[in-house]
Amino acid sequence: MFMNYQFRDIFGDMVTYKCFFNHANGSRLCYNNNMSNLIDYVAWRGDIDFDYDPLNEIDSMIFCQLSYLDFGGLVPEDGRISLENCSKLFFESSDFEKRKNLGALINPLTVDLFRVCASSRRFSSLSLSNFRNIMNEKTEEQFSAISFSFGCKWTYAAFRGTDDTLVGWKEDFNLAFMDSLPSQKDAALYLDETAESSNPVLYVGGHSKGGNLAVYAASKCSRKNQDKISLVFSNDGPGFQKKFFEESGFMNVSSKIRSIVPEFSVVGMLFGHDYENTHSVKSDGEGLMQHDAFNWNILGTHFVYVDDVNKESKFVSKTVNGWFLELDYDQRYVFVETIFSVLRGTNFKTALEFSENPFESFLKIVQSSSKIDRETSDKVTNAIKLLGQHAFRNIRDRIFTPEQLPQN
Repeated sequence: MFMNYQFRDIFGDMVTYKCFFNHANGSRLCYNNNMSNLIDYVAWRGDIDFDYDPLNEIDSMIFCQLSYLDFGGLVPEDGRISLENCSKLFFESSDFEKRKNLGALINPLTVDLFRVCASSRRFSSLSLSNFRNIMNEKTEEQFSAISFSFGCKWTYAAFRGTDDTLVGWKEDFNLAFMDSLPSQKDAALYLDETAESSNPVLYVGGHSKGGNLAVYAASKCSRKNQDKISLVFSNDGPGFQKKFFEESGFMNVSSKIRSIVPEFSVVGMLFGHDYENTHSVKSDGEGLMQHDAFNWNILGTHFVYVDDVNKESKFVSKTVNGWFLELDYDQRYVFVETIFSVLRGTNFKTALEFSENPFESFLKIVQSSSKIDRETSDKVTNAIKLLGQHAFRNIRDRIFTPEQLPQN
């Protein structure tokens, strides 16, 4: 039986919810036709704690999104603080203006999400602990993690994805030629440390690079701690090189991994994804904005899924991954190092600085590019040409059937 209910949400807006009542078991599922983001979910589900309604994939994504916030100086180094009290410190902090500025790439609604969670029954009493934050330009590492615990029952270790910094993006591109990243190694250490001191049940997750770190950490932590892991969530996280999936550590946890990507996924389709459970979620975002989880459609306690990623996502994945596989180690290394040496030459540290000064950014990139020696320039040019060839072949294959193609 369906019934419609109208009421004002936490922002004072009138919202209509459609509720389905199952008289057989007394259950109720309510959803909003415009429930398009994580904040709507908290407004709907926030009055029910985890004892009554266990952790689900939306809760997981909320933890991953909150990991983008700066909890430095707010979460005790050797203790815990409730999410509600941490929120008060966050919003009353003297450097709040700095903390709420998440850069050009992280949705500013993340700050609002934190505020809403802190005022909800479901999230307010959760405890936060074990906050880590590493930013090292020398080792090219950007790493951050935070743990959320529900009493003595479970702990969720959330790994931050790529932030607004050039260091973070450089580390991402290092995946093209490095077997392991500094942040991956720190993620494995973090998870072992968290598992030793946490509750008997452990969840692990992350968004973007954080999803990659979650899978890596779960695969590399001790076997004893792997047994504590209930689920691992990779939310549009990049994959790994083929040999990673052949390691025993990965095989031990592979059945626990849940990979979620939007319809048009780019980041989440990079490199290999040999996961048993991968699902594509419907997103309202345009193009690359589908990477933003605030654009993922929600129905009740689940995302709204589609059958598969769209043809554009498959095209980008096939083109970029095929290109990387054809490049040898030296070609990948030179390409990545050269691109980022040009970006470093602008003296900008974040994507926000680039976006706020587009004309100046362009001029600095041109100036920095002029300093590249001829041999290196030729290598980069050849790599870009190879990418173009892969793109052309894949476009051709989408337009013509094999019978229509010229035979050599």
